[in-house]
Amino acid sequence: MPVPLAQRCVRMGSMATPSATRPSQFRAWLQLMRIANLPTAISNVMAGYLIVEHQWNADPLGWLTLISCLMYSGGMVLNDAFDADVDSHEKPLRAIPRGAVTRASAFKIGFAMLLLGVLVSLLVSPLRSLNYPRYDYATTIAAIGLAGMIVLYNGVLKRTILAPSIMGGCRTLNILLAGSVITAFESSRLSEPLRRQILLVDYAVWLGFFITAVTSLARHEAQSRQSRSRIVLSVISLSALLFGLAWYGYRTSIRFFNDTPSPDYSVSIAFVTLVALVAFPIVRHSWIACASATPKAVGQTIVTSLNSLIFLDAAVCFLVRPDQPLYAGAVALLIIPVMILRRFSAQT
Repeated sequence: MPVPLAQRCVRMGSMATPSATRPSQFRAWLQLMRIANLPTAISNVMAGYLIVEHQWNADPLGWLTLISCLMYSGGMVLNDAFDADVDSHEKPLRAIPRGAVTRASAFKIGFAMLLLGVLVSLLVSPLRSLNYPRYDYATTIAAIGLAGMIVLYNGVLKRTILAPSIMGGCRTLNILLAGSVITAFESSRLSEPLRRQILLVDYAVWLGFFITAVTSLARHEAQSRQSRSRIVLSVISLSALLFGLAWYGYRTSIRFFNDTPSPDYSVSIAFVTLVALVAFPIVRHSWIACASATPKAVGQTIVTSLNSLIFLDAAVCFLVRPDQPLYAGAVALLIIPVMILRRFSAQT
C-alpha cells in the first residue's frame, strides 16, 4: 500500500504541508542562496565602487557585482550544507532537510561558486590603470580573503563566540572588494583619491560592525525562548552604530568634500536625515523585540536591518555624489527586487 505523501514528509523530518514538499529544483536553489538578500550585497558593491571612483563604469562594476553575487550565494549554500543536521530539527522546511536538495550537491555548488568568484576576479586586473600598479592584484586578494572567511565561518567558527565578527568581516571584505579597482582619478585636488579610500575603509569597517550586531541578534533566532539580555545588547549596538554613522557622515562631508572657508552644511544635514529615516524602523522593531523577546519579533528586526543596508548604501552614495542624486536613487531601487524575491526565498 503506497505511503501517503504527508507521512513521507514526517519521515523526512518536515513539518510542511503536502503542497509545499515538492518545490521545483530551481526554487529550492533560490531558497538555499537566500536570493532575496542578494540585492544587499549588490548595493554594497555599487556604493563602494562609487566612493573610490566617483562614477560608475559598467565594465569593472559588472565584474565586481558578479564576484560579489557568487561569493554571497555560495556562502549561503554552504551555510545550509554545514548546518543540515541542526536545521533538520530547528528549521525542517529548508531545502536540504526536506529533501529538495542533497547535502552533497549543496557542498559541490557552494564551493564551486566561491572558486568561480575567485577566478572571475582574475579578469578584473587588466582593467586597472597603470597609474595605480600597486593595486594590480587587489581584487583577487580581496576575493580570496572573502572566500576564505566564508569557509572559515561556515565550517569552523559558526558555533563560537567569534562567529558574528567573522560574518561582519565578510561584509567588510565585500565592500573593500568593490573599491579594489582603482583607475585614473581626475581631480583638481591631489589628495582626493586618498580621501575616498579612507572613506571606503571607514564605511567598510562600520558595515562590518553593523552586520556583527545583526548576526549576534540572529544566532539563536529559531529558539522559542529568547535571551532578553542578548537582544538588548544587540539593539544598543545597532542604535549606537547608526548614530555613529550619522555623526561620521556629517563630519566627513565637511572635512573631506567641503573643505572651503564657508562650508555648505546642506549635504551634511541631508545625510543625517536620510540615516535617521533608515534607522527609525530598525530601532522601532528592535525595541519591540526587546519587549516581547519572541522569535517573530527578533526575525522582523533582522530582516529590517538587512533590508536597511540598501538604503544606507544609498545614503552613502548621496554623501559622495550629492550633485548626482540619481546614483543614490538607483541603489535605493534595489529594494524592489528584494520585495519580489522574498516571495521565493526567506531572508533568514
